[in-house]
Amino acid sequence: MERTDHPEDDQRRHDQSGLHTCPPGRDDVNLVLLRGRVVTAPDVRRFESGATSIRYLATIRQVSGRYRLDVIPITVWNPPEALIRSAGTTADRICVIGTIQRRFWPSEAETAAPRSRIEVVASDVHIEPAAEPG
Repeated sequence: MERTDHPEDDQRRHDQSGLHTCPPGRDDVNLVLLRGRVVTAPDVRRFESGATSIRYLATIRQVSGRYRLDVIPITVWNPPEALIRSAGTTADRICVIGTIQRRFWPSEAETAAPRSRIEVVASDVHIEPAAEPG
């Protein structure tokens, strides 16, 4: 699709084609909504700085079109104590609102490039316990 010198016209053409569903605007947006299943035990960490985190690994099934299973790392920084006390277990449903972020840290080898990881940093988490077998 050709671009014009008028972003508003480009936006209208995208909207009419059904390929673009973001509302018009010039601001960048980084907003994620995920719902899936917790696949590993949540990892609660308390740091010397006083910060706390919970790390989840969740699977998200994509069933529209071709079947796909995404495995997404999720981090919650300084979660409320209620979430720490009941952080969930494997197979629980998880619903997350957050942002996508890329973290960097030094590699163990001095000459290697820094390592990085893309993850969802959650601002809101809801855990729904898995149904009891029976």
